[in-house]
Amino acid sequence: MVLTIGFKLNIIQWNCQSLIPKLSELDSYLHNEKVHICILSETWLQCEHQINLTDYSVFRKDRADGYAGLAILVHQSINCCLKTLPSNYNNIDVLCLELLNSNKLQHIIGVYSPTNITVSVGDYQELFSHFSEKTLIVGDFNAHHTAWSYTTDTRGRLLSDTSINHNYVFLNNGDFTRCAKLNDSIICTSPDISFCSADLSLDFDWNVTNESLGSDHLIISIKTLDSTQTSPELKRNIKKANWVEYTQHIESACEGLDYGNNVQSNYDKLIEVIEESANKNIPYIKTGFNPNKFKPKPWWNPDLSKAVAERRLSLKNFRKLRTVENYLIHREKVIIVRKLIKLAKRNSWQQLCDSIDYNMPSSEVWRKLRWLKGYRSPKHYLPESTAVSFLTELTPDSVSFQPVDSNFDGSNPLLFTFSELILTLKRVDTSAGLDTITYSMISHLPDNAKKYLLHIFNTIYKKGEIPEQWRRIKLIAIPKRNTDKYRPISLINCLCKTFNLMITRRLEHHFESNKLFNGSTLGFRRGLSCQDNLSRFIVDTETAFIHKKYVLCAYGDISNAYNNLAIEPLITSLVEFDVDPLICRYIREFLKERVLIYRLRDGTEITRISRQGLAQGDPMSPILFNIVTIKLCNTLVKTVKVSQYADDFAFYCINQSIDFCANVIQSSLNIFITMLQEIGLEISLSKTKVCILTRKYKVPSISIRINNTEIKLTNCTKFLGMWVDSRLNWTRHVLETAQKCTAYVNILSSISSSKWGVHPSHLRRLYLALVRSRLDYGCIIYGNANSRLLQRLDVIQNQCLRLCGSFIRDTPIFAMESELCIPPLSLRRIYLSDKYFLKLSSRTSDHLKKQLEALDNILNSGARYWRKNQIPLLLESFRNFSNLPMSKFEILPQFLLSFDIKTFPWDNIIVHRVNTINESKAQLPIHDLKQHTEDMIDVQFSNYIQIYTDGSKTRDGSSCAFYDVAADFGAKFLIENSCIPIMGVELTAINEAVHYIESTPYNKIVIFTDSKSSLQHLLRSAKGGCVGRNEAYLIIKCIHRLIRSGVEVRLQWIPSHVGVRGNEVADSLASKALQNGIPLDIVPHYTDHLPKIKNDNFTKFKSYFNECSQNKGFWYRTIVGEPPREPWFASRNLNRKYLTICFRTRTYHIPLNKFNFIMKKRDDPNCTRCEREEDLLHLVLECKINEQSRLDFLNETRCSTGEFLFFLHQILSSGFTAEYSGRFVSFIIDSLNLRSDYYKNSH
Repeated sequence: MVLTIGFKLNIIQWNCQSLIPKLSELDSYLHNEKVHICILSETWLQCEHQINLTDYSVFRKDRADGYAGLAILVHQSINCCLKTLPSNYNNIDVLCLELLNSNKLQHIIGVYSPTNITVSVGDYQELFSHFSEKTLIVGDFNAHHTAWSYTTDTRGRLLSDTSINHNYVFLNNGDFTRCAKLNDSIICTSPDISFCSADLSLDFDWNVTNESLGSDHLIISIKTLDSTQTSPELKRNIKKANWVEYTQHIESACEGLDYGNNVQSNYDKLIEVIEESANKNIPYIKTGFNPNKFKPKPWWNPDLSKAVAERRLSLKNFRKLRTVENYLIHREKVIIVRKLIKLAKRNSWQQLCDSIDYNMPSSEVWRKLRWLKGYRSPKHYLPESTAVSFLTELTPDSVSFQPVDSNFDGSNPLLFTFSELILTLKRVDTSAGLDTITYSMISHLPDNAKKYLLHIFNTIYKKGEIPEQWRRIKLIAIPKRNTDKYRPISLINCLCKTFNLMITRRLEHHFESNKLFNGSTLGFRRGLSCQDNLSRFIVDTETAFIHKKYVLCAYGDISNAYNNLAIEPLITSLVEFDVDPLICRYIREFLKERVLIYRLRDGTEITRISRQGLAQGDPMSPILFNIVTIKLCNTLVKTVKVSQYADDFAFYCINQSIDFCANVIQSSLNIFITMLQEIGLEISLSKTKVCILTRKYKVPSISIRINNTEIKLTNCTKFLGMWVDSRLNWTRHVLETAQKCTAYVNILSSISSSKWGVHPSHLRRLYLALVRSRLDYGCIIYGNANSRLLQRLDVIQNQCLRLCGSFIRDTPIFAMESELCIPPLSLRRIYLSDKYFLKLSSRTSDHLKKQLEALDNILNSGARYWRKNQIPLLLESFRNFSNLPMSKFEILPQFLLSFDIKTFPWDNIIVHRVNTINESKAQLPIHDLKQHTEDMIDVQFSNYIQIYTDGSKTRDGSSCAFYDVAADFGAKFLIENSCIPIMGVELTAINEAVHYIESTPYNKIVIFTDSKSSLQHLLRSAKGGCVGRNEAYLIIKCIHRLIRSGVEVRLQWIPSHVGVRGNEVADSLASKALQNGIPLDIVPHYTDHLPKIKNDNFTKFKSYFNECSQNKGFWYRTIVGEPPREPWFASRNLNRKYLTICFRTRTYHIPLNKFNFIMKKRDDPNCTRCEREEDLLHLVLECKINEQSRLDFLNETRCSTGEFLFFLHQILSSGFTAEYSGRFVSFIIDSLNLRSDYYKNSH
């Protein structure tokens, strides 16, 4: 779809004489005047300067010394690309753009020619000879001719003659374009000239505007009528979709669709129905093709408009009467405007920060602060030649495709179920494919359309035919860092990705349940992460250090792993692992031919056919790559230790002889390269590194070669996001992490101040999300690094805490941590290590746990190495929690379920809501809740056997019960393990109830429970969406057996304590079970021990708090006895200025003279008026400066002077919830203002 809009093309030309100080004004001018193209000269930019303008693409040519320079700014509605001219200009700067969607104007050339160089006629001839039509050449030529200026010089004569000879016309009308003061006189000249090719001479309106934005040069306006086509890439505005009408329209249209077996015909019919409904109910996003809706910056105000008008008036007066007086008046107005703009921007920014208060949801906070990542960058398009090369690298000219020896027998197909489709559908939209159909459009399809879609999927599955639309894949090129190469991302149609995700789930279940993956393959597998790869490698290395062994590691990098993978070996691997033949056939048919499409800026498509590789963006790609490398890992692990995460490989050998290690690694690399070639891949020689990890200072030299090329030996290598150095000192990694976090510290700094800024709750959240998340990565591995090195990270956190609460310097660190409820990083690392080890302990055959056990045995034998080195955090966690009782599994429990269980219609069996209750329980009267519940039971379950379950957890213990209404029978159970949470207790009750049903003749049963979280957990576990509790899987298997035997079972949530008789009886039985219930020994889930870990960590935090408060922060210790678990200010409706006072008074650190004296900003700590040490108590209790304000406060609060200190302590210790807290904060603010005024007047 192409939109054509005609509008007046607005071009400006301007010599800005340094762009940076005028950027804000220029930005406003571009939007106010609706400028499409701006050609700038003398930008004075250097390569490190970042120029970002909303809605504009910036093209630059900078000079090395930071002077001169050109830039062209192009609005997003104009498609263009940089044009490289064949000539190299030595004496003039030239920048050329090609407009791709303009009917009249095709090329724009910006020129700057300095006055201090000599320009020859050859330079001008080269300039005007490139294009003969549809061209505009503008710039500061510093050439004068009476045709456009007041005099004629040599440059002007050459320029005029050359332009005429090449059929170019100048547009200047004789008005001067520059005015400057020189030796007490005003010089007005016209160095800025505009030329156009003769075919455009009648199409431009040229004039000098009455605006200079503070430069000596005036802005030149060039306008023309033009017809412009926009990019054909349109996106639907999902936020404005009418989903009700959309669904109803499709529902009626699908009623008459034929369920035939022609894949292409059926698919085309469904797409037509979806697009027809979408065109009516989902509008396209309206892009500013014609920038009629340019909006001024939010900081622009009427005062600025008035000041700018006065500046223009002064310029107008000067142009009429060129006197020194008028010129000076104009320059004064220029300075005034600059100051006002700076002030307006600062005030607007402060108001924005103040608007982010505690009531604002986090999503809105992120929306407001999203611009902190930078201005919205224009969409990146490759030039045609680069795009062709980009596609050619992905798709070789010819690929031999040998058929796989398999008949793909589909005699017994396991068809996809409706539940499988529903489980796969996504509601979060990602980029759509060429058909513009998004995930939300698919998820909002009515049931009959989803069933028709399922029929299409099953037909594809049975016949192995692919819709033609699925073969056409749009590519986008993402520039890689520090290189001129691009990462290809495939935008596959969402319907195709939905089916591929269904295939992926089946593949995942097959390989995980049969334990086909190698133990070294950890990437993109549920329950595993980079942490596992890194931990195993580091623990092996630390064990080797004890025995003074070498660890020789080769970090292998595969060149374009996904793109170059051969299809035949992949299909062969699938067949060998006994994958469903119909799935093998589909994958082969899908991958054997894909049309890759790259769209240029003008909408032109470059296509190329691919017959190899996996698409980056396809849900199947990660697991398919893991599958094809299984044989590779199985072969390598026989001789060397392997760590694989997707296409990142590390091979390492441990031995006391470095030569032995080198031979093993060399042999393994040879095998690795050979096996890679078998699957169409090759290793990258430049990115593959070898590192010797040893505690020895003298490292012997070795030689590892690949294809007769020696691999670089390095001391430090980045592997899976961590810099691993040869001695495991972690210096490089800590320094890199600190440097990375510094940018985010600056973000926090820019949105916080003592008097304005973002609410501390949001700042705290931003710190946790932006900074601490980066400090957390890998911290359990480098946590035993040198304490002085780790202090660099502590400094980062301390800076962020100071910014979050506007604490002044010298505020005790433990007080800031306590106020914001953020423990020190040392305790955070311990907590994360303990948490990770708990998860690790739930696996029966995890290799890392065996490594830690072996390391612990070595340490217990008295290894000398650890006498000087800190014990690894993971080993400490092993010692503390290795004996905890918990349910363990060899593979994830969801893969132990048969696949047909996971595809059961569980949404109809497990229901965790009552349809007539649309509000939260707290918002409805108990009578209404009871009525809704009883009506639901009468309508839906009147002919069902009703069983009620309930659980109870108190300080005395945990118990549960179920009650059979029909038999008037109840059973009570006592949970002996105290760490089982209430959800586990409720699930136990449900488990006992469903197993009780197996012993009864009932055939229609409903189990009612008032635990919504238990039913939600059951539903997620049944669908394979989480690692569920053992009780959940017992319930799921039992219900599956019952339903297979013809028994209808339902689980239904009901609100608790609303007077439903069966629920009240079950609740009573559960309470009585503490005395006489049947004992049950429930094995805890590993997450049941997390509260213990949190409590232990909080106990350490309290000990740290008590220890630190022994030396400083005594005042704070009296206010806060121990660190709180939740921030006291989270729900306080106070602005940042008030909260800053609260923080500073609670910590007893306010910037008074005592503080200034400590910071060596003052010679003495005394109050100037009272000659007493000026601190908080002096200000509050005795200072004469605020004596009247203090008396007013005491009278208002009816507090005597003797009780004031106790009253102050009561307010501060209550977290400012006590009576008169707000009045006290106002009193402190008034006192500080009075003090400030006093010191100003005294000076």
